Amino acid sequence: MHPLTRPISVALIVSVTGCGVDQARTPMAPVLAASQAAPSPEIYRLINQLFAGQDKGAVFKSFAQIQNQAARGETAEVQASLADFVALLMLARDEGRLLDPNGSEPPTITEALRDLVNAVATFGGVSPTVHGILAVGNFHACVIEANGQTACWGSRSFAQLGDGTPPSGTVSARVAVAGSPAFTQIISRGSHTCGTTVTGEILCWGRNDFGMVTANGTQTGGVPTPTQVGGGPYRMVSPARLTSCGLTTANAAFCWGRNQAGELGDGTTIVRLVPVPVSTGLQFSSIEASWIHTCALTFVGAAHCWGDWQGQAVLLPIDLTPVSVPGGHVFARLYSGGTHTCGLTLNDEAWCWGDNTSGQLGDGTTVGGGTPVQVSGVGFFAMMAAGTTPNSGGRSHTCGLSTIGRILCWGLNDQGQLGDGTTIDRLAPAPILSNDVFVAVGAGDRFTCALTPDQRVFCWGTNGSGELGTGAAGGFSAVPVLVP
Repeated sequence: MHPLTRPISVALIVSVTGCGVDQARTPMAPVLAASQAAPSPEIYRLINQLFAGQDKGAVFKSFAQIQNQAARGETAEVQASLADFVALLMLARDEGRLLDPNGSEPPTITEALRDLVNAVATFGGVSPTVHGILAVGNFHACVIEANGQTACWGSRSFAQLGDGTPPSGTVSARVAVAGSPAFTQIISRGSHTCGTTVTGEILCWGRNDFGMVTANGTQTGGVPTPTQVGGGPYRMVSPARLTSCGLTTANAAFCWGRNQAGELGDGTTIVRLVPVPVSTGLQFSSIEASWIHTCALTFVGAAHCWGDWQGQAVLLPIDLTPVSVPGGHVFARLYSGGTHTCGLTLNDEAWCWGDNTSGQLGDGTTVGGGTPVQVSGVGFFAMMAAGTTPNSGGRSHTCGLSTIGRILCWGLNDQGQLGDGTTIDRLAPAPILSNDVFVAVGAGDRFTCALTPDQRVFCWGTNGSGELGTGAAGGFSAVPVLVP
């Protein structure tokens, strides 16, 4: 079996916390400090606990290579060796040769493997990257750089680059967001971006014609610098095309903006220019807003959605308040696209629901609906990204970051947004043309971007609004290109 099919979360790739709560960004740790945080005796204990015979020797040899590379400060080499290390673990697991540490069922083995990979990654000085560093909107993208500065590139049509430049028809290469705000996470969708700070503030910039940036009763074409949203304190934000939502530190959901199809969840379709509570007695651990629907997770991993969440394209009936997603799945994380949503289970299985016009649900069909279907073929991921393509008859794409850092995509591919070197739509996951290991992925309107452990950003797909970050617009790339 190929390593991409092996079902285990790798903590260095993406840290998916319990019930989908995002964590603060972790800076790259010096090798010595990392070694002290994860001493090799603990790693030896885990290896001895899980492996015997030939497998144990091979795993120890692989770890010794990582030790030597870490001692020399060779972070890139450590990352490559770590992928090989994970492949060894998965081979032993798939072939049934692991020793059960507690005489219990496979979940205990899975947890032990996660602990081992996390310890080795930390020992090697490879930071466990988390959600919220890379943000991809419809026609622009942003990233929190190694120095903590947030930078954006792409379209300026609604001032969504946040550098203080008013809305215009120009595009830009990477520029710094004004004011150097210290964000714990950033999220882009539509033509605006929001970030959260350690003090629970939400700052947004970009398109504001329905008040989704300012959230203070005002409507403008575009806000060019980060502007604080009232209320809170918040621990999570999720902007969408014409709305935004946030979770307070008390786990209450608030949304604001257009409300075309009940996506604010307040029981109406009335535009709200200030945050209003979602009409529910539930507390949520995470929230995902999108074009005309919103979904959220409870603390037991149950998905609830409202608005036009079944991919009906505003065909009644719609749900004006949260309803339970059928299937009884327990999800760790949700990812909302333009007209579809995906979720990862605690066992890293990918399930999607909603519109499937271009095969963006990844089950090998073009049949959509409100019941989750499992992504076929390579179905084990550490992170996903659902394309935001609006006003396209439901056509969109999806990508998944595998548990060893490879990216696979499926769905609409008319601008090369699947990154496989073609413009052929895919009904099931297909690998992008890249040998790089990635730690994050985001999907926009017909383009995709991904982040490597050393914080290089690659994008592919359309460049009609400068999405590839070169500062010029036009054409597309069906393979990943480095953002300058």
